[in-house]
Amino acid sequence: MLALLIVGAVAGAAYAFAVNEYPPPPDGVVSLPYNFVFKPKDGAPPFAFYFKAGDLPPGLKIELDGTFHGTPTQPGTFNFDVEATQYDGSASQRSFAVTIRDKLTITTAALKSAGVGAPYTATLGVTGNGGLGMGWSVSAGALPAGLTLAPDGTPGDSTISGTPTAVGTSTFTVKVGDTDGFVPSRATTKQFTIAVVAPLGVQAPAAPLPTGIVGKPYKGLPASATGGATPYRWAIAGGTAPPGLTVDPATGALQGTPAAAGTFAFTVGVTDAAGRTATSPATVTVVQALDLVTTHVHDARVGHLYRAKLLARGGLLPRTWTVKRGELPLGLRLNEATGVLRGTARTPGTFHFTILVMDALRQRSSAPIVLNVRA
Repeated sequence: MLALLIVGAVAGAAYAFAVNEYPPPPDGVVSLPYNFVFKPKDGAPPFAFYFKAGDLPPGLKIELDGTFHGTPTQPGTFNFDVEATQYDGSASQRSFAVTIRDKLTITTAALKSAGVGAPYTATLGVTGNGGLGMGWSVSAGALPAGLTLAPDGTPGDSTISGTPTAVGTSTFTVKVGDTDGFVPSRATTKQFTIAVVAPLGVQAPAAPLPTGIVGKPYKGLPASATGGATPYRWAIAGGTAPPGLTVDPATGALQGTPAAAGTFAFTVGVTDAAGRTATSPATVTVVQALDLVTTHVHDARVGHLYRAKLLARGGLLPRTWTVKRGELPLGLRLNEATGVLRGTARTPGTFHFTILVMDALRQRSSAPIVLNVRA
C-alpha cells in the first residue's frame, strides 16, 4: 500500500512539472551585469535547464542549473524558449521575452560659457534613448542664477536656458533616466561647469593709432576686448583696412607692410569662445616715406638778397630742417620750420653742405647741396 502511494505521488509530481513563469526574467541594460535563476514548478530533482529556441540576448547564456547570466551587448526585445528536465528525463518548455535597453550616456562634452544679461541656451545630448521617456534633473550643485534645466516643465527636455544675472562659475551634476518605470535603473549622471562672464565688449585705444609708412613694417592695436570668454578671435568686420595690413586673429593687432597712402576707416570685430561678438571702429593714416626732393639750388650773388625753398615729399608734418654737414655761406641761414634758405651772401665761393629733413614720425632724409656764390 505504501509503495502505491509513493508511485502515485511521483506520478502526480511528474505530471505537474513545468518551468516556473513567476517571476519572469527581468529586463536588462547593455554593459551592465545580468543575473537571474530559472526555477522549476513542482516536479522532482535533479533538474536541468536548456536554451531551446528563439534568440537569447547577445552576451547572456543559460547554465544547467537554471542560472541566466552574463553582460548584454546589444539592445532589443528577445523572445526565446527555455526547456527544463526532471529526474525521469521528462521535459517542459516555456516562452519568455526579455528587453535589453541600451546604456544611457550623456554625450555633451562641456557647456559653453554664458554672458551676464544675455540669453543662454544649451541642449544636453544622450545616447541609448530607447524608452518611452527621459527625465532630466540637476542632482547636485546648482545652475547659475537665472538659468534652469527643462524650463518648460517637461522632464524630457534637456535644454538649459535663461538669462544669467551674475558673474561667476557654477559646477553641478545632471542626471538622466527613464520615466516609464523601466527596471533596472539605467540612470546616469555627469558633472558640468558653466562660467558666467561679463558682457563681451571692445575698447578702442586711448590714443590714435600710429601713422603708417608705405613700405615699412607696421604694428598697432586698434582695440582690446573686455569680458566674454577667451580665447578671442579678431577680424576686419567692415570697411577697408590699409592695403598690406591685416588683423592678427589671435591678438587683434593690425600688422603688415602698408602698400598705399591714405586715411582708411574700418571696423574691427572680435568673437569670444562662446560665439559672442562685438565691434569697434578704427582709422589709420598711412603716408609715403619721407624724401628730400631738392638736390640743386640756384646760385647766389654777394650783396644780393637770396632765397631758395628746399622741398620734401611724403612723411608727416611738421618737418624740421637742419644742416647736417658742412657750412652755409656767410650771411645765409636755413629756416628750420620752413626749409627756406635765405639771406645775403657776403663772400664768394663754392659751398658744399648736407641738408637733413626730419618729419613728425622721426623719418629722416638728407641730400648734399652745392651752392655757388658769385662776386
